[in-house]
Amino acid sequence: MTSRVLFADIDNTVTFYRPGSLSPERLLHGNFLFPILQQHLHYAGYSMQESSSLIQEEITRNVFWSYSSLIESLNLPSEKVFAEFRQWHRDNILVHQDAVAFIHQAMAKCIPVYFISNNPVDGCSMKLACAGLCTEAGTPLPGIAGIFGTDVMKGCKDRADCWRQAISTANLSPQQIVTFGDNVQEDGEIPLAFGVFHSIIIPRAPLPAIDLSPQITIFQEPIDSLFSWFFS
Repeated sequence: MTSRVLFADIDNTVTFYRPGSLSPERLLHGNFLFPILQQHLHYAGYSMQESSSLIQEEITRNVFWSYSSLIESLNLPSEKVFAEFRQWHRDNILVHQDAVAFIHQAMAKCIPVYFISNNPVDGCSMKLACAGLCTEAGTPLPGIAGIFGTDVMKGCKDRADCWRQAISTANLSPQQIVTFGDNVQEDGEIPLAFGVFHSIIIPRAPLPAIDLSPQITIFQEPIDSLFSWFFS
């Protein structure tokens, strides 16, 4: 018997955005937290346009940025900025309780849980804190073995290279991994093509009209039967 681990997605699987929170006028360079950075640069004496340009220059220079690295590079007060970041999350991040319950049950069964996401690790931690899976300081709950974000994977999980990087960093073989997410391609077909054992998809929108791989299981209640994939 092979003991397996869970690689779980975050956006639209565990958390989702409050309606209207990502409206274009609330974003800067496509990001919902960059307006906070812009405002703090303005406090430091830059115009709003100069502040926007400084942020754009930094994310162009450091493609695989984290929020911590941006704050440091822009010479901003980390404690104050992160306090506002966390407040934005409390105000705008909502939680899918079905996914949280599944993850808690996995941890209760001593299945190591990793998160893999198209966010930097510190962005992942703030979202997971809203779901009660990290502390406010960003420390994962016991049972969470790691968080793989864009700054660790050097890209997004729509690329096999990023799965390779995450799996190698975790010192696992692909056959030890069961993935869990909402996106048939990113959370199912792509990691399966790389060799992971199985994928559990929790649809948050109608599934595409395609024949799914037999290695994909659709999430359904009750969830106990889903755990058979971890102990086969």
